[in-house]
Amino acid sequence: MSEEIDNDLRTVGFKWTKVYLIALAAIIPALGVLGAIDIKPMGINELGDFLAGVFGPLALIWVVLGFLQQGHELKASSDALNLQAEELKNSVKAQSELSEATQKQLELQQTAFDQQTEVLMENSKSNFQLIAVNSTPLGGTASKPVLLDLVNIGNTAVEISFDPDQYKKCDFTAANALNLQTNKPAIGNTYGFAFWEKYQSVRFSYTPMNATKVPWTEDFTIYYKETDGTPRIVNFKIQQKSSKKESHHEINISGPTIC
Repeated sequence: MSEEIDNDLRTVGFKWTKVYLIALAAIIPALGVLGAIDIKPMGINELGDFLAGVFGPLALIWVVLGFLQQGHELKASSDALNLQAEELKNSVKAQSELSEATQKQLELQQTAFDQQTEVLMENSKSNFQLIAVNSTPLGGTASKPVLLDLVNIGNTAVEISFDPDQYKKCDFTAANALNLQTNKPAIGNTYGFAFWEKYQSVRFSYTPMNATKVPWTEDFTIYYKETDGTPRIVNFKIQQKSSKKESHHEINISGPTIC
């Protein structure tokens, strides 16, 4: 667009120059014939003054055209700078949006990684569950043993131990407990087993330590270590209460609470 304007200005300049020269060539002789001017030989100074006066208007025309051309060039340059600034602004905006999208993607990846890590960590932990197998008949004493299943549904646990007083109230002599009984270590002043593998279940009888009558509630605590050496304490609450609808005392177990 700027080049077209420059060409138009040059064309206008050449046309005005041509018209001016033609008019000058026609007017000066006519004025001389009419006697309006005196045409005679001139000295150097006079000739210079004459040419300056004659071609002054023509020079003024080219100065004006040059000024207009420069204005168009400045405007074109300004438009180009504005266009570059707009492109730079759009580029910065696009980069900002790309950065935000990348940041969100990284956050999602980090969240997914944290969740996977949490799942892996949870899967690597032991998970003991205590299940009541039977209930005691109504009218029986509260000290009558209850049958329980202790199962590890998580990863292998090591150095499993119980409170000595609780351990004395547990009967692990059932047939399915013999494989653990042979691994029983002495751990400080507590008693337990060397290891407890994943999905290993043991059925044992438990006699309440302090209860004399129904209802009663007691804590049953297990101490062990994860395979990485992290110590854990698991606590269950065993509750026996009367049931009016059935002929047996009901056994409820809550937990585990792990710390």
